[in-house]
Amino acid sequence: MSAWRDGEAFLTEDGTLRVEWGPVSLMAVAEWDKKRAPEKLKKAGDYCLGVLAEVARDAAILKQDIKRIKIIGGLSPHSARMVEVAKLFPGRFITPMISVAGTVAEAVARKLFALGADRVLVSNGGDVALVLPSGGEAKVGLVARLGDSEPSFVVNVRESDHVGGVATSGMGGRSFTLGIADAVTVFSGRAPVADAAATLIANEVNVKSEAILRAPASSIEAGSDLGEMMVTQRVGELTHLEVSEALERGAACARELLDSGLILGAFLTLRGERRIVGYPGPNRVEGL
Repeated sequence: MSAWRDGEAFLTEDGTLRVEWGPVSLMAVAEWDKKRAPEKLKKAGDYCLGVLAEVARDAAILKQDIKRIKIIGGLSPHSARMVEVAKLFPGRFITPMISVAGTVAEAVARKLFALGADRVLVSNGGDVALVLPSGGEAKVGLVARLGDSEPSFVVNVRESDHVGGVATSGMGGRSFTLGIADAVTVFSGRAPVADAAATLIANEVNVKSEAILRAPASSIEAGSDLGEMMVTQRVGELTHLEVSEALERGAACARELLDSGLILGAFLTLRGERRIVGYPGPNRVEGL
């Protein structure tokens, strides 16, 4: 076991790397020509603790609106990467924290790849970074609602699909949402981009309704990077028309990001209804 300030990294009995740091709970598995290498996984765990420490050090800057951040010379490489990802989504209120989970997951995946692993799967609270060998595949579970203990759908991701990151956002997650999506899962070539896009699309799954209770983010969590923005606390009964309108708004945002090349596709769910934009398409989702 390795400890670093507020966190620890360790291997479970089945050889999975676990990293715990406050609300962060990261898991990683990797193979070297279909074999495990515990010592290399431990190195990746120590590396992850260092990444988290650097991001924590830069948190005051990373919680600012991207439009206010002009100089990134003093930031760690990982924090600077979060700033660069935020800049990919102009015209919206966005802070670099929008991609923190995906950035950390990608950093650990890259470290394991640098250590020679040819198959890597890193999940940081459900935001996934993956590296597959040539011709390889991996099953990725999709939840119908954030917080579900088991996936309702499965996508068989192939190496040839060029998926490097899968992220899910919506009601009931670790972060606040402006929308009402039960879940929005995004597929992208990079985990930080998938993380940010999932949050933005989930925010757009929205509709005006008296059934939705909102409150300023700062009134729920002091120091939230969303400040006085109204975040969703509870969603009551919605009409079929409200559900459809909310999903269409989210799908429109997903199509915009798909057309810009930032994402490969998105899977949106709300109250039993769903929309699929781009990858993987309905024929590639098991459980539909």
